[in-house]
Amino acid sequence: MAIAVEQTSLRYDSGTGVDTGTITAPTDGRFLVAFLHLKETITVDVVPSGWTLHELSEGSVGQDFDIHVFTKTAGGSEPTTYSWTVSAGDDAVIAFIELSGDSISVDVDIDDDSGGTGVTSQSTGTTAATSKTNELGVAFVANLGDSTGSPSWSNSYTNQADNFDVGFVTTGAIATKALPSTGTTETTLSWTVAGRAHGYLLTVNEAGGVPGAIQIQNI
Repeated sequence: MAIAVEQTSLRYDSGTGVDTGTITAPTDGRFLVAFLHLKETITVDVVPSGWTLHELSEGSVGQDFDIHVFTKTAGGSEPTTYSWTVSAGDDAVIAFIELSGDSISVDVDIDDDSGGTGVTSQSTGTTAATSKTNELGVAFVANLGDSTGSPSWSNSYTNQADNFDVGFVTTGAIATKALPSTGTTETTLSWTVAGRAHGYLLTVNEAGGVPGAIQIQNI
């Protein structure tokens, strides 16, 4: 079966409990991903039950922000919100996505904040080649700036959620793309108010997915 997006949320949070807001309780067996965009001086002190830190994508010097990427396979009784306790409340953005499929896991990932400060676009970076066909790319970009207009993603990524045009100090967006063939993937998000940006992209596949570059030999 193809990997499908079931729900997403994205919100700004300035408290010490950075949460997804109210969502529909995820279904047993589905794969969950959360991106937390936090100032580099802020630590995540308490993680909600069952979530695992997949990667801490540290911002380069002068960026001041890191992306914390968490994943979880939903159990039989999930809540209608997830909250991460952090050491201080200050201009966080959190994005959440629920995916359905057959035993989903992360395949490849990449991060990029090389655009520096005062930018109006940010690439996620280009991944290594995916290992299976019919994967799904999940991209997240956050910007320390009040982004306006509609999020514009390159390379046919589809915007799933954002907090543009709502007057927040930190803004972000999350997007996805079906990847029917193996290979690398990248996307760039563009907006209209310059800021400091950081991008991250991961791909996910199913346990029963078909590996790429299969060669059949007649004997």
